[in-house]
Amino acid sequence: MNTRPLLVLGSVLLLAGCAPTFNVAVPKPVVIDVNMKVDVTSRNETPKNSPAAGTDSKEAKENDQAGAAGEANRLSGEVQALKDSHFVGEGNDGYLAVRKLPGGKLPTGEDYDAYTKRIVEEENRARRTIYGTHAAQHGVPVDAEARAAAKRLAESAYAGEWVQAASGEWKQK
Repeated sequence: MNTRPLLVLGSVLLLAGCAPTFNVAVPKPVVIDVNMKVDVTSRNETPKNSPAAGTDSKEAKENDQAGAAGEANRLSGEVQALKDSHFVGEGNDGYLAVRKLPGGKLPTGEDYDAYTKRIVEEENRARRTIYGTHAAQHGVPVDAEARAAAKRLAESAYAGEWVQAASGEWKQK
């Protein structure tokens, strides 16, 4: 009788019985603390009795620019929401145009129609300022700068937004 297979089988059983075990359980769950502190500051006008009042310091100019950028971001978000709802479109003159008024009231109590008109007026006022600045820098008429901007805005409009063609016809992009 050949004992070799029995010897191999015995060795395998012996080694299998001696396999080490690893305990990967932790005594308590891993907890990651994601509490954080967020400081929010807002740009306020400098009090009249402040030492910085009336000075044109670099810090004051940076604060004004940061405040203007924050206002522009807020406004652009509201403009985009109105564009997405199809109440507002990009006119062929470089300015926003109200296509239809939504009606109803906002949670703040403001009429949605008045809100829509107010946001469009604020955005168009900002665009007039930008177009005037660019036109002066490049020595072109403001209307030419606005029409060039209208083309850029129409090209960069998202799918579904309303844009006015040069002919005056409104089309969804």
